Amino acid sequence: MQIRALVGIGAALCLAAHGAGSTVTRDVADVDGDGVPEVVLSNEFLRVEIMTGEAAPPVEPALDAEGNPIKVVYKYGSRFNWGGWIYNISYLPSGRSWLASVNDKNQNWYGIPEEFEETVPMAELEPGRYVFMLPGIGVAEGTGRGFRGSLKEVQHAPWTMLEEWRNSEDDVWQALAEDDREGPRSATGAWRLTFTQTIATDYGYACEYRKEMTLYAGESRLHTRRSLRNTGEKAFQTTWFTHGFWGQGVDNGYDQDSWSSIPVTPPAAAGLGPLRVDSEASDVVSMTPGYHWGAISIDQISEAWHALGNRATGDVFMNSFDGKLAWWRVWTDAKTYSCEPFMIINLFPGQAREWRSWRGAGQGLTGVKGEGPGGMVDWALTAPALDGEQQLEIAFLPYRVWKDLSLSLTIEDLANRDRRQQQFQGRAAAPGEPLRVQFGPVPAGRDYRLQVQVRNGDELLLDVSREEILRDKPRTAWDGDAKGAGALIFAHLRRNDAGELQPTRVSQFWQHGLQAAGFAASAHDVNDELDDALWQNARLVVIAAGRISPANLRQVEKLVQAGAGLLVQGTIDFRAFELSDILPISMVQGELNLRASSPRDGTREFTTVNDRLYHLIAADTAALVHPVLAGLPLYPESYQGIGQLQLVVPRVDAQVLLRYTGGAQVVAPLSSPALVVRPYGAGRVVYFASPIDWGAATPWSIWSRLGEYHRKFMAQLALWAADCP
Repeated sequence: MQIRALVGIGAALCLAAHGAGSTVTRDVADVDGDGVPEVVLSNEFLRVEIMTGEAAPPVEPALDAEGNPIKVVYKYGSRFNWGGWIYNISYLPSGRSWLASVNDKNQNWYGIPEEFEETVPMAELEPGRYVFMLPGIGVAEGTGRGFRGSLKEVQHAPWTMLEEWRNSEDDVWQALAEDDREGPRSATGAWRLTFTQTIATDYGYACEYRKEMTLYAGESRLHTRRSLRNTGEKAFQTTWFTHGFWGQGVDNGYDQDSWSSIPVTPPAAAGLGPLRVDSEASDVVSMTPGYHWGAISIDQISEAWHALGNRATGDVFMNSFDGKLAWWRVWTDAKTYSCEPFMIINLFPGQAREWRSWRGAGQGLTGVKGEGPGGMVDWALTAPALDGEQQLEIAFLPYRVWKDLSLSLTIEDLANRDRRQQQFQGRAAAPGEPLRVQFGPVPAGRDYRLQVQVRNGDELLLDVSREEILRDKPRTAWDGDAKGAGALIFAHLRRNDAGELQPTRVSQFWQHGLQAAGFAASAHDVNDELDDALWQNARLVVIAAGRISPANLRQVEKLVQAGAGLLVQGTIDFRAFELSDILPISMVQGELNLRASSPRDGTREFTTVNDRLYHLIAADTAALVHPVLAGLPLYPESYQGIGQLQLVVPRVDAQVLLRYTGGAQVVAPLSSPALVVRPYGAGRVVYFASPIDWGAATPWSIWSRLGEYHRKFMAQLALWAADCP
């Protein structure tokens, strides 16, 4: 595979106005600077940069600021597929680039790579050492289950790339010759790239992987069709996923206006009425510094799409998939985040699995409620008019320019079964100009069933049905407002060379959550000597560490005696509290840690993860009405996923609100106190017998919607302990 010309695309692009004279332009450019050019497909809406699968020529490694070699880990290793790797996608009318490009020491993170993560073991070469087939890569040797960290001696299977184009006046695809790839080309219909890799082995295992990527003229989305065929003599299984490094184009990261959404099935006991699909857009949470990794399991997935966007600009991006996903894996670090859709593939000889995905962009939405083959839809109640009436605003954002759309809205009040329907005819819309209609009046706070359909003539572009409570404003993760009350967070912090305290993910999580609940929160090291003013203004103290200095513990005792609240999270070093009677527990009997129950050397870690962890249940009926638990779903409706906990003995004058219970596959079931409270002087003390991340996978760490009940729980603990309304 040779692409010789390195021609910039800027001069070749000719953007059409709203579809008039639409074309697809194909060019080549070395966008990642590795010496191998990428194929660049563009129309009036999208620019897509795609790696060809050709290996880069060997070069001397670049050096970082300290003179150390920068190691390129992922691109040409044993993990991500080379052929058809998207380097970046940009929405041209707004200039929004949707993917991060992070080049740190020992890391190259960019684009939307994909991987068949579960390797295929073929033979044992020697005790404990195996040879594996890696679909999308080739063959490699390794130990254990062949997780990527153990794979050595990688033999890469080559990729072939076929380029085809067609014009709008016909449906005939024409192939671009191998020796005719210099310079830009254009088509008035579509441009298609087909990447193929064939792996043959001496062990009876073989496969063919094809990836077909098509950009149509006048359409703001990229079509991808994949197929994996078993061409060998033996059956095999694997898992496939994509790993988008979402950065939303803001300094290779994301900002305070960024949002993200994966539609999930909310817990049944969450007090959400008839809500069946929760797709509410939620803030992306900056978790600098730190690494977070967690799951959305199959019983939580309601629809196979992921949307993200920016409220300030209205930019929006959609990733959608056909078929049923096995799970989502969510991941973030300091500079980017990823939402990884997984599929499980089992193939007998001669069988093939085909699946499709679409990636579309536009501008004009601040959230997405649903999607269809023709676009995305969002809705929200407008601000009340002078007469107090509210309208329901529907916004449909298409992937093409349309001049004569029809939108049908059916809305039913589930309380009184009042059912209304309205048609909106002859409406225009474009990828940057949503179709907006208003319907009303619609009283807020009621349960409704909604159905939105959009058609272009007889062609159905979108059909989305929802049952939900229409609210004046988005749900929040807390009840109450601390009204600026002071809060002190004690954690194990360190200072840099300049003497500045460096946050941890624990201190950051607490600070973010308490500030969102209305506290004026500040983080301190457990050994810090605080100014008197901080102690005097504090309404709440959080000890997010195993121990605290004796001097600070004395100050905390005085503060709580006078009426402040104290919240202590496990796991603690009980010896630090032996000379104090402030805790609502009298003894620590041990600790349980189940973190290892979610293996990282195989990729079915999320299929039964909730069965292998502990969860939270109300201690008794009285606890269910306690303010701390108001509106919170508990096991089995909601899987909290507790992986680490302390076994404690409550004081005789303490109240147990929550207990731990084991999932179906927990070896040692138990019923142990999880949340214990008691008064201390004029104040309140709360002890939660687990770390802030519950010692398990942390899907709450990416954005607040996924961790809504986690955050709500911790906020309500703090508000109640501080005796805030």
